[in-house]
Amino acid sequence: MDALEDAVDGLSANLATLVSVSTGNNKRQWVYYTQSGRNFIDAVQKVQSKAVVPLEFETIWDPKWALHDSFVRSIRR
Repeated sequence: MDALEDAVDGLSANLATLVSVSTGNNKRQWVYYTQSGRNFIDAVQKVQSKAVVPLEFETIWDPKWALHDSFVRSIRR
């Protein structure tokens, strides 16, 4: 899992911005903001093919970063 995270981090510099990571219940969730979800997913799948880690992808439209802002407000309480 850590090796995959490092590989994705290496390719994300030009494709996406990592905004949060949560780990629990034998899962790790990364939230990225990106210009193109499809391009980012394709790039992740290329590096993921070298690892034996099952991944699920979900994309949402959030141009105002509302999800990120809500998360930041929740941890600053």
